[in-house]
Amino acid sequence: MSAKRHSVIIGLSAIFAVLATLHAAQSQNEVGTVSIYVDLSTGFLSAADPKATDLSASIGGVPVPIVGLAKGPQQISGAVLIDTSDSMIPVGVSRAVRRIASLSRAGDTIFAASFGRKVLVSRTPRSQPGAAEAVGREIDQKGGPSPLWDGIDACVRAVADLKGLRAVVVGSDGRATANDLALDDVVARAVASGVVVSVVGLADSALQASSVRIIGRNDGLKRIATETGGSYGEIKGHDDAPLETMIAVLASHRSWYRVELGAAPSGLKGLEVRFRGRLVRGGGTSR
Repeated sequence: MSAKRHSVIIGLSAIFAVLATLHAAQSQNEVGTVSIYVDLSTGFLSAADPKATDLSASIGGVPVPIVGLAKGPQQISGAVLIDTSDSMIPVGVSRAVRRIASLSRAGDTIFAASFGRKVLVSRTPRSQPGAAEAVGREIDQKGGPSPLWDGIDACVRAVADLKGLRAVVVGSDGRATANDLALDDVVARAVASGVVVSVVGLADSALQASSVRIIGRNDGLKRIATETGGSYGEIKGHDDAPLETMIAVLASHRSWYRVELGAAPSGLKGLEVRFRGRLVRGGGTSR
């Protein structure tokens, strides 16, 4: 994916600039410990692999011990959510399904989903013969309003009880309409479930010529990415490909590190994780 064709501001290397508010649940593997995931991008690290002693964690200034650090690749339980509403850059559903299938590795569970006239989440197992065609039929739609928050919530619920790093990647112009759920409710569920939500948004320069510019159009998407520990970036041109950027963002989660916290409370609201003194982006909890 060339920088010329995909002018995207993802900020994956500037991980210290984003702090997520994390809610962690007890690990099912070891009572009294919680595992969360952090993004330690290669552009931020020294040549040597990081060690647990390079990281520190605290809540309100009170230290939380770090007892282990596991390097990726991580198992991904995720969803790629496509905006098919009238105002969004068209993303071919059938091609999206094929690209999502190519991203999957052994142990992964990755759903394809769309929102427009309704919210549709695939349910066909990837191993089933003809799965790509079946998934395409399950989520295929065009046009309609933009129930963005409902779509994110459906994806969060689809992955919330699965194992591994649970993440939702959504591509949208941020014009949320016809939602049953409020943004506050969706953010609360995602954070409480330990699901990372990363966003590929559209800058004004990428909107259709007939589109009305709305101040704060992407604020809700930025908020949910920040509060769940995900990334936020924007497509800047009409010729950029949102799908390829969404696939790249989801794939990038595979290289995150799993941090094991010891003697941690069941809730970790306000957790700060630092790498050699600098804040790092992180989110999710291990199942």
